[in-house]
Amino acid sequence: MALVFSISGADEVIAHLWKAEDKVSENLALKIYQKGIPANYSKRLYRVKKEYLKVSPAGFDHPHFWGGIVCSGKPTKKSPGYWWVITVIFICAIMLLKRKR
Repeated sequence: MALVFSISGADEVIAHLWKAEDKVSENLALKIYQKGIPANYSKRLYRVKKEYLKVSPAGFDHPHFWGGIVCSGKPTKKSPGYWWVITVIFICAIMLLKRKR
């Protein structure tokens, strides 16, 4: 299913590799999206799994419950702000042209 979403244009997809406990999946999903849509799903999933292992009840810390939830794809990168560079170059060019006159 993750392949279908990536072909459709999704950058990152969080999916299960095997059938997992519904309650654990629900808790992890709520934690992932609790602070809004993440800029990088794989980093957020890693942090959520780490937090889950610290507070998980006895028996639910086994990888069967949380290990099958994976993130695949290319992480979304934020724009580095090229428009600032273009603006600075434009302003410098105007200043140089004014100086030559």
